[in-house]
Amino acid sequence: MAKTEHVEMLMKGVKYWNSWRKDNPNVRPDLSQAKIMNKDLKKANLRGANMSSARIIRTDLRESDLEKANLEGADLSCSSLEKANLNGANLKRSKLAGTELMHADLSGAKLQGANLYRADLYGAKLIKSNLSRADLRQTHLSNVDLYKANLSKADLRQVDFGNPTSGADFISAKITGTNFSRTDLTNVVGLTKGMLRSAITDKDTIFPSDIQSERE
Repeated sequence: MAKTEHVEMLMKGVKYWNSWRKDNPNVRPDLSQAKIMNKDLKKANLRGANMSSARIIRTDLRESDLEKANLEGADLSCSSLEKANLNGANLKRSKLAGTELMHADLSGAKLQGANLYRADLYGAKLIKSNLSRADLRQTHLSNVDLYKANLSKADLRQVDFGNPTSGADFISAKITGTNFSRTDLTNVVGLTKGMLRSAITDKDTIFPSDIQSERE
């Protein structure tokens, strides 16, 4: 359970909270299972905080620092995390449906089993992140960097990969068992025929032109 005093300090606003964090650099905030809704937490210093199983609904967390924060099982539905630092954060089994993650840094983040249904990840960094078994249906993945990301058994049906100048980068990504059914892969960079051999596709999957020519 969250420490009551930590939640109360956060509710006083970002300026007060960030000042307290600066004065207490060795204290790890415990906001686990806290209920935070419709709050303005833009640019909040939540680095390393324990926010597991917290409910953080429709909250403004733009440009916040959540590096290595524990958000396992947290509900961040419909919140804004645009340009947030989530480098190395634990987001296993988190609920991020409808969340704004444009240009967020999720490098090395643990997103196994996370629900990202209809999330906006435009321009996000997912370098070496683990998205195995994540629900990425109908997400916006234009201009996303997935270099060496693990997408094994993830669900990417009907994902928006952008146009030819802003396609997602799948170079060295792991896509074993990834579901690309009914998905347009035309603008995805870095896919190979060998990679797709281990993924799930169907008659409605549209392949990049170079791979399509090999299949014909």
